[in-house]
Formats: sequence, C-alpha cells, structure tokens
Amino acid sequence: MKLGVNHKTGHRWLLRSGLTKPVDAPGAFSLEWEPIGQELMMRRRGKVCWRSGKLRNNRFEHISEDAQRMLRYSIVSNGDEDSFSFTTNEETKFWFMAYNGKLSDDKGDVAMADLCFGYNNTDGGCQRWMDIPKCRKPGDVFLKKIGYVSYQKLTSEPNTSYGYSDCEARYWSSCTCHGFKKFYSNGTGCYFFHVINSSAVNNFFDGSGPSCYWLENVPTSSQQKSTKKLKWIGAVVLSVLLIICLISMFLVVKKRKYAIQGKKRKAMVMKMLRLSTCCNRSTGNFTNRSRSCCEKTFKDIWPRNP
Repeated sequence: MKLGVNHKTGHRWLLRSGLTKPVDAPGAFSLEWEPIGQELMMRRRGKVCWRSGKLRNNRFEHISEDAQRMLRYSIVSNGDEDSFSFTTNEETKFWFMAYNGKLSDDKGDVAMADLCFGYNNTDGGCQRWMDIPKCRKPGDVFLKKIGYVSYQKLTSEPNTSYGYSDCEARYWSSCTCHGFKKFYSNGTGCYFFHVINSSAVNNFFDGSGPSCYWLENVPTSSQQKSTKKLKWIGAVVLSVLLIICLISMFLVVKKRKYAIQGKKRKAMVMKMLRLSTCCNRSTGNFTNRSRSCCEKTFKDIWPRNP
C-alpha cells in the first residue's frame, strides 16, 4: 500500500472507502499521508476526522499494536514525491477501508475511525471539527439495529450518491431524527425516521425484520475512564470511613474500659479508707464491734480463698 503525492505529476495516492458494501464508487472516507506531521490522516467528505499520531520508533500511536507488529514502514520525502508505504513478510497483509470509515486488515481492526463523530470525542485519534448539537448528548450514536421501529414522520433522500455516512451527517443536527435506513436495496439513499413524542415510541429490535440505524447513547472510553475513576475514589473514601469508624469504636471501647477500671480503683480506695478509719478507731480499744467492722471491710476487699 502506498499513500502520498507525486510532485511532478500532481498524482495523489489514496485509500478510499466504497459508497456502500455493494457499490464500489468512491465513498465519504479517504486515508492520506501527511508529510509535515509525519502521520496518517483520514478525511470524511474533506474534513479530517482521524489522525494516527506521529510515527515514532516504527509505531503510530493510534493504530493497534497487533496491526503494526509485522510491518516495516517506509517514508520517502524529496523533490519528486512525499509518500508512505509498508512492507511485510506476510503476502496477504493489506489494509482496506469499509464504507463507514473503519480501517482493517486481514486479521482485524487497524483503526476505529468509524467511531469518530466530529464533536467532543477525541479518543483513539478522533478529531473534533464541530460542536455537538444542543439536542444531542456525548455518546449519542446511530447503531445498526434489526427489527421494527415506530415513528411519527418519515422523510427521504433518494440521491444515489448518498451512503451511510452521508445519511448520518444529513440529520445529525435534526432533533426529531432518531434513525435512518437505506432508500435503495444497494444501500444508497436514505429514509429518515422522525420522533416527535418519544413516549409514544415502541420499537422491537428482536433480530428479525429490516435493518436500520437508531440513535442510542454509548459511553465513550473517556466517560468510562471517568466512571471507573469515580468508582475508585468512592471505594477509597468508603475504606477511609470504615477505618475511621473502626478506630472510633476501638477508642470508645478503650475509654469505657478505662472508666470501669477507674470506678473500680475509686471503690477500692474508698474501701481502704473505710478500713483505715475503722482500724484507727479500734486502736487501743479493739472491741467486738471494731473487729466486726474490720472483718467486713477486709471481706469486701480481699475475697476468701475457696
């Protein structure tokens, strides 16, 4: 595969997507080499929607490691051309681009550019070129569904130059548009489903029936990381609170124990004073009454041997 430009002829080497699966006409996406930044970039109808990140140590930041492991990149930059290409020992190794912008090889995903929607999603090399419409939320995407949908209004675009991404872009900013599907059997053109009252919608996506693309909210990786971070912080806070509670309980028990011991010592002192007073009174006149007083006090302080 070769990407770049021939400065002598002006010819450009690009990797283009098809319009739809059955239609090989050029689609909305193209993969190009950007010589100044030394990176790959993908355009969607002329707008840069994805960048690979600068090539460092024979690796692009936003291309999966598995897809790069067996590749040897070659960059040519001179007066004749600026180009990028790769070679590999595997004869069947190649990249191809789907109609929705997903870049793959014969073993799996190379780059998930099909998840770049142009607003505030910058994960995995995605680029931002517009603000999210007021009626959309971060994570809103049109996902492929199979089943039956209910709607209040149906509009269409029979233009055969429209593919999946064109249908998606056409009504992304339309607040009433909740889904779309192909107009023709070859995947071109669009039908748009409009929902005025969402509470009246009753969809059945049971895996049977026609396919369409319906609006759903899928958390981005950034949102997922943020959620994980909040869960981690919550776990730490709960752990700290648990430790504080255990320490507080320990201190309360210890304080109560010392209080009981203090009461016992105080009672012991009072009994000793009682014994001392009793015995002092009996000095020189140790009557039976005095003996009874001392014996009772001794019994209270020192229990009898069994």
